[in-house]
Amino acid sequence: MRHVTSQNHTGSTERRLKMPDYHLVAGVLIEKEKDYVLVQEGKEHVRGQWNIPAGSIEEGEDPKDAAKRETLEEAGVEAELEGLAGVFFDDSDYLDATVIVIVFHSEVPGNYVLKPEEGEEILETGAFTKEEIKEKDLRTPFILDAIENVQNNRTEGLKAVKDYR
Repeated sequence: MRHVTSQNHTGSTERRLKMPDYHLVAGVLIEKEKDYVLVQEGKEHVRGQWNIPAGSIEEGEDPKDAAKRETLEEAGVEAELEGLAGVFFDDSDYLDATVIVIVFHSEVPGNYVLKPEEGEEILETGAFTKEEIKEKDLRTPFILDAIENVQNNRTEGLKAVKDYR
């Protein structure tokens, strides 16, 4: 954090704390048998890159609800969240902010059909092995970390995410 100096409405100089800009995102690492579901992004600044179904947490929205909403929109999956696969953060040049991503874990049966909602900016959905995912153009490297957490039972129950409002 840093301090900024500005003039207030009376013309006096005041020094105050400048809080960093954060962008909150929720997503779901979906396990389909031994594979993991990814979506191929269609938005211009990330077109063609692969990601887990994820998106912005809207103001006042519970991160678990945001994760479920984004998963339904982007992959056509009604996710039953089983746990927390990790919390990851990185700087985004596009947003000019630090992005904090809360990643939940869910499983779906092998015969589950993946289908994004109409109008979503998703080019393709698919389920891939960890080795196949390593070969893809990933939007962010945390996807592999989330997979590692799930494979090594380093996940937390949903009680780790609480709303105290």
